[in-house]
Amino acid sequence: MGGYLFPTAKKTKKLENFKGMNGEHHTAPVTPVDFFLHVRAVRRQRAILLSIRSWASFVPLGT
Repeated sequence: MGGYLFPTAKKTKKLENFKGMNGEHHTAPVTPVDFFLHVRAVRRQRAILLSIRSWASFVPLGT
């Protein structure tokens, strides 16, 4: 997605492709539209609040 939003930006060397995860109760498969949002703030509460509000915009209503 970064290449789509920022086609001229250099890809960071630390960025890796998501390999998927299988847990005891949940599975996170690899999909062509995986999205990673890195939130950083001086105050932890602000990072958490922004994360919650950002995540809410991706969750369909009624779930």
